[in-house]
Amino acid sequence: MTMVYRFDRCVIDPRQYQLTVDERPVSVEPQVFDLLVYLIENRSRVVSRDELLRNLWSGKVVTDSALNARLKAARRAIGDSGRNQTLIKTVHGRGYRFIATVEPTETESNVPIDDGKLKPTPKDKLPSSAADAKPSILVLPFESISTDPDNEYFASAITEEIRLNLCRFSELVVFARDTSVEQDITRPVQAARDLGVDYVLQGSVQRAGDKVRISVNLLNGISGEQVWAERYDRNLRDVFAIQDELGQRIISMLVGSVESDAMERSLLKPPENLSAYEYYLKGNHSFGDWHGSREDLNEAERMYNEAVALDPGFSSAYAGLAAVEARRLEYGWTSAPGDTADNAIAYARRAVELDNKNSRARMLLAWCYFVVRSDFDSAEAQLRIALELNPNDYHNYCLGGWLCMCAGKLEEGIRYSSEAIRRNPLLPDDCLWTIGFAEYLYGNYTRAIDAFCRILHRDAHIDACAAACYAQLGLSDRAAHAAEVFLKSCDNDDVRDPAYWRNHFAESLFKPRDESAVDHLIDGLRKAGLVD
Repeated sequence: MTMVYRFDRCVIDPRQYQLTVDERPVSVEPQVFDLLVYLIENRSRVVSRDELLRNLWSGKVVTDSALNARLKAARRAIGDSGRNQTLIKTVHGRGYRFIATVEPTETESNVPIDDGKLKPTPKDKLPSSAADAKPSILVLPFESISTDPDNEYFASAITEEIRLNLCRFSELVVFARDTSVEQDITRPVQAARDLGVDYVLQGSVQRAGDKVRISVNLLNGISGEQVWAERYDRNLRDVFAIQDELGQRIISMLVGSVESDAMERSLLKPPENLSAYEYYLKGNHSFGDWHGSREDLNEAERMYNEAVALDPGFSSAYAGLAAVEARRLEYGWTSAPGDTADNAIAYARRAVELDNKNSRARMLLAWCYFVVRSDFDSAEAQLRIALELNPNDYHNYCLGGWLCMCAGKLEEGIRYSSEAIRRNPLLPDDCLWTIGFAEYLYGNYTRAIDAFCRILHRDAHIDACAAACYAQLGLSDRAAHAAEVFLKSCDNDDVRDPAYWRNHFAESLFKPRDESAVDHLIDGLRKAGLVD
């Protein structure tokens, strides 16, 4: 049995190292978490500053500002403040006391504690055989390149921010903080080998005045080869804001690098040695992250089915099958659209049933509702859950941008897409299309042109969209030039037919709730001389 503490809108589980507020996980730095637990467990009395230092910092010298920063962070995490002091009270000259009403509850150590929809799975229990081959990563404490204790706190906070956010990705097995702390960080590859971990993440933090430099290095735990490295230089104004920003940016790059490296290694194995997870990765590769030919789609389906055959409880593989069926319906690659639609929704629902905290499965269910049923409300509801489960996956923001734009929520669509690009600037194209369409529909034609021109992998239709923007602005010469460039690149004789453009926009996942949005786009094309 272990003790769980409930108070106000919060639940804190010391064993799971988890704090939830309004049933949502809240990321806190380790010493801040320990401080909260210590104050709660000793809530019957005032706890002095010296006692906190003795029990939480092992007597190390900690400045008043560092201790105050941790108290401020603790209050912020649970919805309190130094002014209100409704949960943690400062008793001047004596110390601190936790004054909220606490309901301690004994619970089985291996049972999720919350009774909401989003139940966390214990991190020390892998769910199925699929997890046996999932990439595992050890996050070592980031090195503080400074003698300032505040910098040590900041380095520790960055480490924990990254580790906690990595835990939200069901495709990764993240080793617990306690394990990583015990390893010799001067020998990262040996630490990974001792634990049998595929990857090890290490980093360093250096502060100078209001500047901070964070270096991150991902190593293959078997070969010791470098998989990915990056350096970030920032102005340090708000400590918590910089922690969030860097944690999000590092996560987006890191997860993609791990998946790519795992995919490359699986390609070298004979089929009889592949795991369910590796078949799943091969399926993702064939699917092409929303793009691919009919043959690619068939191969993706075969890989996902191989994954399910090896592990019938593999949620992500069912989500992949749902995506395949939705893509077939979207492109008209089916002779039985009704059955295909039913299969897509059934697969997506099965994925969620098998793992209701799988953010990617929730996102695919939202996509299926959107593409298959044009059910905007259900799609938005599932996307909200996906974002609650994993606010660090840029795929959620990409789909959110498209969904909101098609629903006519243009500002929200632009905001989602911009956030996706901020989190993963290496894959901006789909989100730039979203921003371009949204700005055009809003009547911001100059901004739409800017978005279309920033697309990295150019498509002939970019010039057509630019032509429509120029025509709406009354810039006839530029519109005519863009239209001419498009016509030279497009060998389809039907481009002057409005039906061609309606089909093209539909295949580009532009399925607006209000058909007048497509009329607005075709109006610009007509003014540019591209549509009769």
